[in-house]
Amino acid sequence: MRREPTRREPFWQAYGSHLPSGHPHHALTPDAFSFGGGGAIADELAARVHGGTKRATTSLGVEFTELDEPLPVVGSVSIVLTVGLDPVAIIERVDVKTIPFADVGAEYAAMTVTPADGRRARRGARIRVLKRVSRIIVERVALLFLRSDLAFR
Repeated sequence: MRREPTRREPFWQAYGSHLPSGHPHHALTPDAFSFGGGGAIADELAARVHGGTKRATTSLGVEFTELDEPLPVVGSVSIVLTVGLDPVAIIERVDVKTIPFADVGAEYAAMTVTPADGRRARRGARIRVLKRVSRIIVERVALLFLRSDLAFR
């Protein structure tokens, strides 16, 4: 996931205006991200989140630690962006698990990737990320599995 500054404030304010007074999300500061390395896949996955069909994703913990960012936790919220940095949805993490890479099976793959050859695409993306941060991939590397609910679109 790519994280960048965005035009997220008006979108976040619109979401907040629909929440009851005292809702815990009023006190949160969401992060904002677009999926993958950008391009058409980022927009496709953002559209799936917006449509409610993509409710999970995976990340490497090192993607966060190398950028000095906190790991996602249950209850955290994020603004999902297009590759053009336009906000399309706000999601809330409802489940965060650490799963060994080798144990990612069809159940998780079906929730996190596009239908065509998801495991190979996911493995290739993870290898590219690890090469960028000078790490060596092994079959037991842990993935963060993040399941979310659509909170706003």
